[in-house]
Formats: sequence, C-alpha cells, structure tokens
Amino acid sequence: MEVSTSTPYPLTGTNRTTEPQKEGEEDSFAAEDIQAAERFLQTMAKPWNAGRATARKCAPRLLKAMREQEWPGIRELDAAGRKLLEQDITKNPGGVINHAHVLPRRVDDLSLYSTLTRPGRQPRQTPQGGCQRHPGFQEDDCPHCYKAEQQRTRRAATEPAPVNGAALLASLQAAAKAAEAS
Repeated sequence: MEVSTSTPYPLTGTNRTTEPQKEGEEDSFAAEDIQAAERFLQTMAKPWNAGRATARKCAPRLLKAMREQEWPGIRELDAAGRKLLEQDITKNPGGVINHAHVLPRRVDDLSLYSTLTRPGRQPRQTPQGGCQRHPGFQEDDCPHCYKAEQQRTRRAATEPAPVNGAALLASLQAAAKAAEAS
C-alpha cells in the first residue's frame, strides 16, 4: 500500500507490529480458542498476567505462535502444558519493568514445542546463588530485594524505640524516693 503525502520526506515513525498478510493467508481461530488463550494470558502468575485489553490483543498472536511452533492447541494443554507455556513466555525476566508492554514480544518469540519437551529435559530451576523471590537476579545483587531492605531499614530508623514500661516506672519511683529523702 502506497501513501502519498504533500511532503517530500518519507514517512517516519510508522512501526508495524505485524507483517501484511498475503492473499489467502488468513489467521482465523475458533472463538473458543481465542477465549481460552485470553483466559490463559489473564491467569498467568503476577506480574505477567495480562489485563483484558492486552489479553484480547495477544490471544491471536499466542495461537498463531503456538501453531507455528508446533504446540498442541490451547484447549488441549493440560496443567503441565499450560505451566510449560507460561514458563517459556516468562523466561529471562531480568530487567523487565513493564510486563504488559513486553508480553506481545514474548508471545511472538515462543520456543519450538519439541525443544521444550525432549525426554530427559530437566525443568528450569533457580541457578546457584539466584534470588528465590525474583528469578533472573543473583541473590546478592537483586535490585528488588535491595530496595525492600532499604525501605525496611529506613522504617526501623524512623520508628520510635519500644519503651520498657516496668523499668521506666521503677526508675521514676526511685528518683521520687531520692527526692523525698533529700
């Protein structure tokens, strides 16, 4: 498609997210598959779970990527298959700030199903020294844990120290007796 403009300069900043479809090459999916894909995307573990609009936008992309990468249909996946799909989409989370923005690209980059289901393949585990709460970061270099620790330290420094009421009362009573005696 050619666009004519009154400017001699070519159009810039027109980022196409999808390639134009060729004649007769249409991606059509059953409504049940679209709904199942939307549901899957909305029920992924936080922070990767998609909102309604993001799920609606990504569902056809997910189904297309699954078909091209030889995955079973979304409705044929059992719990283990759904978990494997989610793990593949959310792998290498280091540095991701806006998960909803990254999700469509992760869906487009889905791994070939047969490479994930080879016999003898071990499930992904946290690497030695990796942060248990934030996979993708080393335990001693996790920015999320570091920030949380800073906030805890700041809170502890600004909170008043607990008062030992019995010791304070005894001290005041001793001072009152000493003042009476003199």
